[in-house]
Order: sequence, then structure tokens, then C-alpha cells
Amino acid sequence: MRNFFGKSILVVIIMIMASTTVFAQGKGKMALGANLNIGSGSDLTNFGLGVKFQYGITKEIRLEPSFNYFFEASNVSMWNLGVNAHYLFRSSSNKNLILYPIAGLAMVGTKVTIETDPIYMGGELIMPGTSTSVTGSDLGINFGGGIEYKLNSKVSLSGEAKYQVVENYSRFIISGGVNFYL
Repeated sequence: MRNFFGKSILVVIIMIMASTTVFAQGKGKMALGANLNIGSGSDLTNFGLGVKFQYGITKEIRLEPSFNYFFEASNVSMWNLGVNAHYLFRSSSNKNLILYPIAGLAMVGTKVTIETDPIYMGGELIMPGTSTSVTGSDLGINFGGGIEYKLNSKVSLSGEAKYQVVENYSRFIISGGVNFYL
């Protein structure tokens, strides 16, 4: 697993570096977007909200930095900050439909809150309840696919399904959102 993880990160870094080289040769379209997310893995499913920025490197390649926050469920909340690369396949029969594979890097943060109840003996408080939080973060990779449908020249709807591989915690994320072209 570690070997796969290391090689996958290397491939994504090379892909992003190659895209950055192309960036100097031409500008593309830009968009701001928002997502509703559901993430599931390791006995935890939680909902989240996200924001993203898309920049077209070429007509076919775009980069998408994003931030997502997943609300607390089972005393665990999460966030991820990442950048994904998309290779756009435009439909020949419907010019408003775009399909794309996803590959990228993510920094995933978790917060686990542990709460204890107060302890009473004979109606007298012996120990008050406590709340302790533990946080951590890990580097991961994303891979999956998405679909985008342009409603007009300024607005599109999107849906994505991706798997986020993190060394000690991996999860499947489904997103639906809206993009506003600048």
C-alpha cells in the first residue's frame, strides 16, 4: 500500500508540474463554485460544504484548487484542501455536456472530540464532565470522475465521484455543485 501511495503521489505531482508548464503558453476560462458533499469511509459518513476555483490551462486541461469542510458526525469533523486536475471530454452530440477524470492531491485534516459525562456519587459531583479534542492531518491523493452540464455561458452544474486515498483513512466522496464562470 505504501508503495502504491508513494508512486501515485509522484504521478500526480508530475502531472501538475506538466500542466503548470503549459500554463505559461495560454490562458483559459476561470470559474468559482460551491459543492454539497457526502463522504463515507471507515464507519463514518458525514456531509460537507465546499468551495472551488477552476482555471483552464488549455482547452482540455484545467486545475481545480478546493476547500471542503465535513460536519461533525460520531464526534469526528474533517476538512480537506486540495488541487485536482481534470481532462475535459466534450460531448460531440451535446456541446453543453463535459465528462472528466479526476486526479489530484489533498491535505486532509481530522478533529476527534472525546467527551466524558460528569460523575456523581450520592448526589454529589465527584468529577465534572470533560471535552477533549485531538487533531491531525495527512497527505492523500484523489482519483475519480465528474460530469458538468453548462446551463448557459455563465453557469454550469457539476457532479463528481472520487476516492480519496489517505494512509490511515481513505474515503469515497460524492459531490454536487454549481459553477459560475468569470
